[in-house]
Amino acid sequence: MERERIVGALEALAALSELLGENPFKARAYANAARTLSKASRPVESWGEPGVLEALPGVGKAIAEKVREQIATGSVHKLEELRAKVPPGVRELVGVPGLGPKKAGVLWRQLGLQSAGELEYACLENRLVSLPGFGPKTQAKVLEGVRLLAGRRGKLLLPSALAAQAALAARVERAARGARWLFAGEAARLCPVVSGLEVVLEAGRAEEAAAAMGLSRAAPGLFVGESPEGAPLRLRAAAAEGLGSAAVWFASGEPFREALRAELARSGLAWTEEGLLREGRAVPAPSEEAFWRAAARSPIPPECRELPEALEADLSEVVAEGDLRGAFHVHTDWSDGGATLEEMVAAAEALGWEYLGLCDHSASAVYAHGLDPERLVAQRAAIADTQARHPGIALFAGVESDILGGGELDYSDELLAALDLVVASVHGRFGLDEEAQTTRLVRAVSHPATTMLGHPTGRLLLSREPYAYRWEEVEEALVSAGAAVELNANPHRLDVDWTRLPSLRRRGVRVAVNPDAHSVAGLADVRYGIWAARKGLARRGDILNTLDREAVGAWLRSKKARRPQSRDGGGE
Repeated sequence: MERERIVGALEALAALSELLGENPFKARAYANAARTLSKASRPVESWGEPGVLEALPGVGKAIAEKVREQIATGSVHKLEELRAKVPPGVRELVGVPGLGPKKAGVLWRQLGLQSAGELEYACLENRLVSLPGFGPKTQAKVLEGVRLLAGRRGKLLLPSALAAQAALAARVERAARGARWLFAGEAARLCPVVSGLEVVLEAGRAEEAAAAMGLSRAAPGLFVGESPEGAPLRLRAAAAEGLGSAAVWFASGEPFREALRAELARSGLAWTEEGLLREGRAVPAPSEEAFWRAAARSPIPPECRELPEALEADLSEVVAEGDLRGAFHVHTDWSDGGATLEEMVAAAEALGWEYLGLCDHSASAVYAHGLDPERLVAQRAAIADTQARHPGIALFAGVESDILGGGELDYSDELLAALDLVVASVHGRFGLDEEAQTTRLVRAVSHPATTMLGHPTGRLLLSREPYAYRWEEVEEALVSAGAAVELNANPHRLDVDWTRLPSLRRRGVRVAVNPDAHSVAGLADVRYGIWAARKGLARRGDILNTLDREAVGAWLRSKKARRPQSRDGGGE
């Protein structure tokens, strides 16, 4: 173990030196010494003796002293010094397959990336392709590496979880052919982040299936292990006659489950994870349909089984994927998108959308090739030309305007007022304190040009925490300004969080489910936003882009009509 620690310290010195752009010969020397010591025939016990290390090829006096320091104290001062210069998340980038320390340093210094999650998102926004030493093939390789790394963390974003769940279905079928089973857990509820995969399988076949899948018994009726993607895996055994009851239990959020259990108790039914009982006798519920019949209720879909209010809601009014008539916040190659304006419009038409809001990055987003005022005006002309070629879909010319440090919007008020819509978003200065960040967001929302607040918390799931601010004050500003808020459907964001939707609904704030698409494929991300909206029991009428072409155009014009022609303290 001591040899591994010493070699690991030298490898870390090499990686951090290269990451920080120090003398490349020094980084190479650390790496060469690490390789030498990993294979050295002399035992570690002799390395502390004078001259032993210096006699090895590639191990000079300075490196030998560091090795002896490691042996004597358990650490190396130079290594700790370098670690202090690099945020932990940046050090994580070095471990991304296909990246390495030199390229990780470029991404950190030039794009400000400080975590693997931010790196994945940057790949999806095509930010790597124009950097020196990168390109489309390298970006694709890095994206693959990030996802491999992310799978080892034990938590999965929803798209990865659903892919893992599909693979799990095949494993269960092979392990227990002909057995009855159902999905449960967070993936079944379409949670934005899934901390484990879960199935409920008839008890008579559970032991057999668990053995075939390499799972261990953790408790009576519970077998655990890990999926190939690195996520915790739970297999639960349930009596065949109670399989549906158990599946509903384990595929429901706790607040909903407790409310439903109390309701059933009032009707004389006792419900536990083991099944349904009436007067001490088991009530058969071999399927979820049978459970809901016994409960005298219409089925409630798993993604809606979070809030107790689902028991009182008219679920026929809850928004569904087919209700979306269009979307806003779409990027093109005018900024950092990977498709042309023409390609994005044609793809939206192919989806059957009635309208599309084009919102490339603003001038302050230099990293994303944001549009300076002249290019923004030129893009509006290009959108008008494209509209003439595509009369079947309404195109709204907008921008994703950066919210500057004090809450000002990018561009002048006059230029913003000429647009059909403005998505105001924070893309930097995440570390402002709660007071300053709240003031910043409230001022941006209150700007007359702001149509909607984009990805309002700035979070990147499994990567970047939301910045500190007081939501209630921002929500009040949305109400006062008559502005909408975005539910950014990119599965890395899903922001605003679904838990905010009931309050927004009560306050009458419209929510726009936006794909934030940077490619044609990205348009399909709206489904993740709809699933999140369903978790919050959002109704069709709560979602701005369920309005048809004429109605949404009228809404945008009415919001624009509220803007004064100019105002002091506008864009910088």
